[in-house]
Amino acid sequence: MRCIDLDKDRLKGADAEERFCELMRNNGFKAVRLQPKQKRGVATKIVNGQRIVVGDVDVTLPNNDVFNAEVKSKYPTQFGVYGIEE
Repeated sequence: MRCIDLDKDRLKGADAEERFCELMRNNGFKAVRLQPKQKRGVATKIVNGQRIVVGDVDVTLPNNDVFNAEVKSKYPTQFGVYGIEE
């Protein structure tokens, strides 16, 4: 079953990313969302001259290493299951 309201689901995802960033910052990490709410499509970066799809948030650790996180927040459908996007 496909989602009923893709824009609403995208906003839920953006809110989950913001909560994740806040959690990381509250624990002393730097966290940056890679995709603003108003942008459509996926977050990408140029790596070794090629554009690649990356996760939602870059988190900088105390040693300055950066890891990329894909943030998910799942909600059950009207049937109590978890579907695409929804």
